[in-house]
Amino acid sequence: MVDPAAGLPTESGVDTLADFYRHLAAAELAGYCDLYARIAGSVTVFSRQAGINPLTASRDVLLALPAATPETVDTFLQTRQDALAARLPVPLFPPAQAFGVGAVAVYRIRAEATLPDGVTFVREAVLRPVADARRPLIALAWQDGNRTAIPPTMTGATASPDTTNAR
Repeated sequence: MVDPAAGLPTESGVDTLADFYRHLAAAELAGYCDLYARIAGSVTVFSRQAGINPLTASRDVLLALPAATPETVDTFLQTRQDALAARLPVPLFPPAQAFGVGAVAVYRIRAEATLPDGVTFVREAVLRPVADARRPLIALAWQDGNRTAIPPTMTGATASPDTTNAR
C-alpha cells in the first residue's frame, strides 16, 4: 500500500481506520473490534505515529491506556484544560508516558449541520499543512460522516441542538 501524502509504502498495509477494522475482523479479534468502535472517532492513522499525543487525546483514548482510570483521566483532562486556558505547560499524564508522541501537523475536522426539517449533512476531513502558498493544505481524507445521536436530554426539547462540531 502507498501513503497518499508522501507516496511511500506503508509498513502495515493500513491506510485508513476502515482498513484497520477490516484487519481486526479478518483476524477474528472480536474483542478488539469493540475497542475500535469505542475509539474510532478519536484516533487517526494519518499521523503515522505509533503513540498518542496527551495534549489532544480524547477521554476515550486516554481511558484505553493501561493503568488509566476514569478518575485519573478526568483529573488530567481538567488540569489540561486549566493549563491550556492559562497558557501554561500541560503536566505529564503518567499512564501515557510509554505511549506518548509529540504534536503532529495533521488535523481532523468534523462538521455537522441539521436543517429545521431534520435533514442532516455530516462531513469529516483530515488535513495536513504543506509549504505551498497556492495550496496550503492537503486533504488526506474527505468523506461523509455519521450523524451524531441527539442526547436523551434533548428529546422533546424545543431548542435545536448545536449542530456543528470540529476537532
